[in-house]
Amino acid sequence: LLGEYTFTITKISNPALAELNDEFYKKVIRTEETLTFEDFKEKVKGIMQESYTAESTNVLYMQMYEHFTSNTKITYPKEFLKEWLLITNENKLSKEQIEQQYPEFEKGLTWDLIKNKVVREYNVDVKHEDVMARAKSAIRRQFGLSTIADDETEKLLDGFADTMLKRDNGKEYRKYFDEVYNEKVFE
Repeated sequence: LLGEYTFTITKISNPALAELNDEFYKKVIRTEETLTFEDFKEKVKGIMQESYTAESTNVLYMQMYEHFTSNTKITYPKEFLKEWLLITNENKLSKEQIEQQYPEFEKGLTWDLIKNKVVREYNVDVKHEDVMARAKSAIRRQFGLSTIADDETEKLLDGFADTMLKRDNGKEYRKYFDEVYNEKVFE
């Protein structure tokens, strides 16, 4: 990079390592309970295990998606579907964009057909309570809240989740519904 640059330093900080004590443990774990170093290590280990489990599950789901969509052979009326995509998207996509994105569309369509078959054969059902539980779990993670909560906290979580699920004309609800739905399909 050639040229002249001007920088303004607005803050200089010199962070110091925190002391390993109960105050530090409470800040990291976001709890009011008194923790020993061993308790703290176990809590951190549990949080990390939960995170790695979720991540490995997502990787497994993506691998299954790839496997089943790649190995399920369905012949589609390509030209009809491309025309249909053009019309239903009200010309927001050009023919070139549809041409470029069509393989992924076809893969998604195949996946939808596979999922629908699993849903029918195994009576997969997603209830409103399932969606609420998923939303509340996301809120807990976001705010670092414990999975064990008193009645007052549960009421607050219910209110937050209800508000969150109504955002964007129900798009948030659909997002969490789809997450639960996909998880149940994979189970």
